Amino acid sequence: MTTSGNLSRRRFLQATGGAATAAALAGCGGDEGETATTTADTGTTDATSSGGDVGENTFSMINSSVSTFDPVAFVDEASGYVIQQLFETLTDYPNGEVDVETLLATDYEVSDDGRTYTFHLAEDATYSTGDPVTAGDFVYAWERLAASPNSNRAGFLLDNLGVEHETTTATTDDGRDVERYVPESMAVTAVDEHTLEVTLAQPNFAALRILAYRGFAAIPEGIVGDIDGYEGELSQSAFATENPVGSGPFTLDAWRRSVSIDLAARDDYWGDGPEVDGVHMQVLERTSARYTYATLNMNADNPYVPPSKWDASKRTIEGTDERGRRYGEYGPLENGLTVPYYAVDELSTYWLAFNCQNVPKPVRQAVSYAVSQQTVVSELFKDRYNPAHTLTPPGLFPGGPDAQSAFAAEHYPYGVDTETRLDEARRVMADAGYGDSEAFELTLTLYQGDTYRQLGTLVRDLLSSAHMDVTIEQPQQSTMLTRLRNGDVDVVSSGWSADYPAATNFLQLVNPPFTRTNDPSATSYYDWFGTAAAERAANAWDRVQDNLGPSEAAAETRSEAYRTMERAWMEDAVIVPLFFSVAHHMDYPWLEKERTGAMGSSNMRFDELSVGDRSQYR
Repeated sequence: MTTSGNLSRRRFLQATGGAATAAALAGCGGDEGETATTTADTGTTDATSSGGDVGENTFSMINSSVSTFDPVAFVDEASGYVIQQLFETLTDYPNGEVDVETLLATDYEVSDDGRTYTFHLAEDATYSTGDPVTAGDFVYAWERLAASPNSNRAGFLLDNLGVEHETTTATTDDGRDVERYVPESMAVTAVDEHTLEVTLAQPNFAALRILAYRGFAAIPEGIVGDIDGYEGELSQSAFATENPVGSGPFTLDAWRRSVSIDLAARDDYWGDGPEVDGVHMQVLERTSARYTYATLNMNADNPYVPPSKWDASKRTIEGTDERGRRYGEYGPLENGLTVPYYAVDELSTYWLAFNCQNVPKPVRQAVSYAVSQQTVVSELFKDRYNPAHTLTPPGLFPGGPDAQSAFAAEHYPYGVDTETRLDEARRVMADAGYGDSEAFELTLTLYQGDTYRQLGTLVRDLLSSAHMDVTIEQPQQSTMLTRLRNGDVDVVSSGWSADYPAATNFLQLVNPPFTRTNDPSATSYYDWFGTAAAERAANAWDRVQDNLGPSEAAAETRSEAYRTMERAWMEDAVIVPLFFSVAHHMDYPWLEKERTGAMGSSNMRFDELSVGDRSQYR
């Protein structure tokens, strides 16, 4: 909950609906450098434990390598942390809670048919240049989201939100007919300078939640010339790396790639705050460097305790708050301090994913049998997470956590108990013709970090007795993404934190048409097609898209389609779910910050936190 006066200019949106709010899952974000972000190359950064000078009134944190500051281009959580501070959307998740509120919109109306939203914009909102935020800026920004070659999330606008638009049929290199967006055909209109009208193809129960996604952020009209009709004041590269102009409470001060990001507070910010002078993000990938920087040297304002250092006996739970967050203290840390602590179940799932065209189904099934989720959680993460056997997190699953648990027990075919099923793995491989003299060569492409190296070793050792020759690699994040999009992987570590709280946000990842590596609009890159299960999943996704309205009948149709999609990927062993993340948050005593909610730390704005006197603790 927000305690500052910022809420006085926001109106809580009651019309969000859905299971996420009802489930009231609390918390996200967290201290898991190896799992909360998809990390990149460390370069020389991991040798840096001092971090240089950080101002007394500057919030200091750890981040991973950032790829872009352009809201339409980012796909990684590390970039999202920064974009959240620089740009703003119509709606927002204050403190990362699941309850959406207005931000750049002060109010809105919905037409009787549920399709047209009329948003009234804050008339005092300005960019860091001093220029006002206008409805025309949103028309331009969303056109970039839909049509720019630099956009990686057009589907969020055209499919997930479902804004009304025109398409044309194009033929892909492999002979498939696909629908492509016709530029400037969206039903998004600037009625006047501060009134924006948006018409959807059909009512959408999650519309206000989706609009809080950072890709929908306002940017000055015409600032980037990467769509028709605009020459651009800045090149996309300059906008994305040097001068990201937004209406948020901070501006980019300095970016040293793979080293640090510094943000400066706006003294002309249109809203309340910021309370701090700036934000310093030290880029550290390796567990040891994070631990040294944040805990041993106390250079960050939050301790970092990796799984290898976790000691459950140091945690004291004093109670549970209204959001279900277990709170208390943790300590003493190695630096001697005992600090405030709270734990929350995240809306995040982590898994191993196959390229289905590179890895035959029997091999995928064998890996699924061999991996025990409970063993991964216990041995590698010291029971800090919850084992996962569905793609959808429990709080977003139809019917809630109990229904998710019952569904997994009934339908996950590879075992939900604590034991690996190596005998089944060997059997399915033998039935497919593999043996000691005919092993399948499999490459695991994993996130960087010691824990994922241990995960790879665990999986490799298990599969060595199931007729597989496994190689482990941990490339730079940029290399991993490029190879994934090109279909040049066998098995890759993946994770997803909710962009908006609905099962749809997760299950789009296993909608087969969205998994084609040769499709620029793909959401995931698993090349899952050509099977009966894939066809059922695609048909189920179509039923979801045809029933996005707020009625109980539409919700029930979506719920059954969600379950169909979960059963379909299980049948074809498209992924191996590993765990649902639980965030273990700690703040040093000098930091005053609201607890983070289910949407996570990367959805939290830093304009309301404050930093006290650190000197008395050092």
